[in-house]
Amino acid sequence: MISPFLQRLKPTLDRIAPSLNLSVYEVSETPLANRIAITRELASHVDASPAAETYIRQLGVLRADSTARLAKLQRRPVLLVSFIDNRHARVYGGSSLYAETLAWLGLESAWSKPVGNFGFETVGLEQLATLADVELVAVEPVPPDITYALSSSPLWNELPFVKAKREGRIAPAFMFGGLPSAERFSKLLVSHLEERWV
Repeated sequence: MISPFLQRLKPTLDRIAPSLNLSVYEVSETPLANRIAITRELASHVDASPAAETYIRQLGVLRADSTARLAKLQRRPVLLVSFIDNRHARVYGGSSLYAETLAWLGLESAWSKPVGNFGFETVGLEQLATLADVELVAVEPVPPDITYALSSSPLWNELPFVKAKREGRIAPAFMFGGLPSAERFSKLLVSHLEERWV
C-alpha cells in the first residue's frame, strides 16, 4: 500500500509486488465517505469484506447513539486545534479526520476559512480572536511548557472563548487515520462535550 506521495515509485514497487494507492484527501459527498470506501477496498484485497461491513454497521450504530446524546445538549460551533507553541495552533477543517468526524456527528465547525491539503492550517492565536461563541477543543499532546505559557499569555487569556471558559482538551487520536481513528475521536469528543455542554 502506498500513498499518493509515493505514486512516482509505483513502477518500481510493482516489480516486487502489486501496489495499491489510496488517499482519503479527496472531496466526498458525505463525511467519512472516503475512509469508508477505502475500508471496503482494503477489505476486498484481503478477503475481509464481511468483517468490514460489520465494522461499518457498528460505526453507524455509534453515530446514531452519539447524535442522540448530542441532541440533548446546548450546542455551539466547535473549533478543533492542536498547539504548535504558545502563539500558534493548527486549526482543522476540510477533509481532515477531525473535521470530517465533527460533520459526521452533525456538529458545526467553527473554522470556515481555507485549510491545506491535509485539512489543517497553522495560524497565530490572534487569528482566533474574532471567534466568540465557540467551543475550543485541543487535541493532546499539549506539552507542559506550552500549557504554562498559555496560562500566562495575555493574548490567550483575552480570547473570547477562553474568557468564557469554553475551552478544553481531549486525548490523542491519529489525525491521518482511517475509520478506527474516527471512531476513537468521536468517542473522545462526545464524552468531552457531554461534560462541557451541561
